[in-house]
Amino acid sequence: MTSKISSSKLFGRELRQLTWLAAVQAVVYLMMIPFRALIALSAMSSGNPTAADKLNTLCRQIGFDRSENVLIVLIAGIICGLCVFSYVHSSVKVDLYHSLSIKREQLFLIKYEAGFVTFAVPYAVASLLGVLAGALYGAFRWRLMLEMAVCTLQHLLFFLCSYSGTILAVMMTGKIVTSVCAIAVLFGYLPTCWMILLAYVSNFLSTSMQLQALFDKNTGSFLRYTSPWAFCILWENRAGTGQISYGLTGRWPGVAELCELTAVFVLFMLAALALYHRRRSEVSGAALAFQRLEGVIKILLAVLAALVAALIASELDSVFWEIAFILLFSALGCMVMEFIYRWDIHLVLQHKEHIVISAVLAALMFFPIRYDVFGYNSYLPKKEEIADMAVQSSYNMYTYPEATQQKKSAKNKTDSQMILDYLECDQLDTLYPLAESGVKFAKKSLENDYSFEETTVPVNLKYHLKNGKEVYRYYEVSEKTYLAAMNKLLDDRQYREKYYPILGMDAKEIYEMVAECYQQNFPELTKYYPVSMAESTSYAEVQVEMETETDTAEAESGTKADAVQNAADSQSEAAETEGKTDGNMSEAESETAETETDFWAEIMTTDGTYTDYGVQIEIPQSKKAEFLAAYRKDIETLPYEKIYVAINALEVQLQSKRQTYEYDRYPLSQDFTNTLQVLEKIAQENAAADLGVVYG
Repeated sequence: MTSKISSSKLFGRELRQLTWLAAVQAVVYLMMIPFRALIALSAMSSGNPTAADKLNTLCRQIGFDRSENVLIVLIAGIICGLCVFSYVHSSVKVDLYHSLSIKREQLFLIKYEAGFVTFAVPYAVASLLGVLAGALYGAFRWRLMLEMAVCTLQHLLFFLCSYSGTILAVMMTGKIVTSVCAIAVLFGYLPTCWMILLAYVSNFLSTSMQLQALFDKNTGSFLRYTSPWAFCILWENRAGTGQISYGLTGRWPGVAELCELTAVFVLFMLAALALYHRRRSEVSGAALAFQRLEGVIKILLAVLAALVAALIASELDSVFWEIAFILLFSALGCMVMEFIYRWDIHLVLQHKEHIVISAVLAALMFFPIRYDVFGYNSYLPKKEEIADMAVQSSYNMYTYPEATQQKKSAKNKTDSQMILDYLECDQLDTLYPLAESGVKFAKKSLENDYSFEETTVPVNLKYHLKNGKEVYRYYEVSEKTYLAAMNKLLDDRQYREKYYPILGMDAKEIYEMVAECYQQNFPELTKYYPVSMAESTSYAEVQVEMETETDTAEAESGTKADAVQNAADSQSEAAETEGKTDGNMSEAESETAETETDFWAEIMTTDGTYTDYGVQIEIPQSKKAEFLAAYRKDIETLPYEKIYVAINALEVQLQSKRQTYEYDRYPLSQDFTNTLQVLEKIAQENAAADLGVVYG
């Protein structure tokens, strides 16, 4: 009974001491939730809003998916953790608390609970007041009460994760300064390592597709588990999009996710409790509570600093500077950490062996990747070891339905890898020279030799070895070699139909097709441009005329802004002169002239030139079959060199992607004569007002 009474009294005493912390948090949460809701609802009340409008406004201010609220809650967890357990940094306070007739574990839990209450009560009250604020303006539903209750529970778990992580950092250190540093390290060390590794792969393992895919697919899930703060920031439901339940204010958290949050804070709380149990009283005031960790932490941070420095030094293309940067920053990292530990500049070189270890570890990590010691970029299997190969230009923007259907069975592959799987063929004599060219340029790039004059093309390449191994690589290859290889591949009609999915599509499979015909690529279609000035004046003539007027105006006024105005005035005067010659200008004609002047002034750039423009022609349903037949005929008969230089001006949206902004883009140019005939026919049958406008 004595222990129980002492515990309750101690809990009450802790709450009284933390009243100031609860008051500060109360003010913050009142401003963050109910006050913000009142301001938003009050601002819209003057416009006679409907009940639905009021509810919508309220739901944008409170509840789920308020990232700013999550950030404030995480900061509150850090502040509470530092304030409640700051006594462990004072040997006098530690001796006083430990002299009480209460176990360490019980003392820890009492203070832990007291700190939690200072957050939970003000936040719960603020959430309730936020709902009441909406009710005052008629924005209320009973479901909103349930949502705010679940949201409050979720934010309480966010707080506990941040709170527990902070306490763990406090228990590892003996001073407030090093506690703050420990929090920063716990939060940022692993993400920094991940980003450095990604930078090394991007800079030095340039041919990699699989490693890039690994990083692209796993970055979010990895960062999520690097710290309790990262787990809360990246809290979103990981289930499929169709399984996410949306409420009035945002996404509902899943039960599994709430359980994960609970597990995270319990894990960190137990770790902090274990350290508190083993922590000696005399370590108060020291940098770290456990001196055996000093060297390990110092080396880990120094190696990280050296790797970042080496990455920067690699831009200087000198081994000397890379070695110098590794040595310098390994030493600086160790010296800074030693200063933080001892707070005495005379002792920064006390442990020189740590500098040596850090430099050696950094060098062993950096140089094998930097200079491709293991031959990753230069990997080229023998031809007799390969069963099939595949190639795809990085410029291709097509959807391969048959390839993307493999997603369920190939969860670890990207779309590019699945497309290469789909395009596999046994024409090794055609594709192997591409691999040789890619390896050749990869070696040159690794040696920083960019003296070659050959034009290169980025491609994705796959080796399917006879032993079953699949290797995906990204190469820069000779454009000449690439064009020759593609010409040979596309001589096979079946492969051509496979490479261009549109050749095998039926009109019913396509939801929408739009041709973007820019003036510089399709001058014959410019006459259908839906601005009358373009009908009577060619782009080149307008540009020459306006540049001349601009030069004259600049000479007179001395500013480019005046040049634009003078050019517009000059055109207006010319239009007025024509009107007087032909008779009085009608009101409609005057408006048209003003529109044209505004248009040309708008697209005029600061250097006196004009942006490119064109007509956007949507293929109507009745013409889809005819258009597809003409386009197929062009694709099947044109040599690849003609298709390769064409711009991706044909947008194709499949039925499976309707109502989205995802389009495939196919090549289109003046060489597609059959296609252009159909486009011109469509343009003739549509009024100018029905045609879209595109600007380059």
